[in-house]
Amino acid sequence: TWQNISGNLKKSLAVGEAGFAASGTTIRTMPDGKVWIATGGAKANIYYSANYGHTWKVYECPILQGESSTGPFSIAFFDRKNGIAVGGNYLKDKENTNNVVLTTNGGKT
Repeated sequence: TWQNISGNLKKSLAVGEAGFAASGTTIRTMPDGKVWIATGGAKANIYYSANYGHTWKVYECPILQGESSTGPFSIAFFDRKNGIAVGGNYLKDKENTNNVVLTTNGGKT
């Protein structure tokens, strides 16, 4: 049975912040209820829950952002701390400035 947990996120999205659905890889899960969701556009963030989405933390993602076509297009985690976000600007796909970022603390920085 599906359960709506949308109300568990207490922070509003920024104007122009959105998820890129085309890749299907901006949401990652791990055992024990760990979830990461990447957003982009005007603002790039990593939304993290350690308890199946009951509570959320929001971390700024330092990848290219600021336009509707920018931000992380895909994220992956090796374990609960080590991950990667890749993206950029899909309207300028030849540019490669600030389009790959790594984390060693679960997306906090």
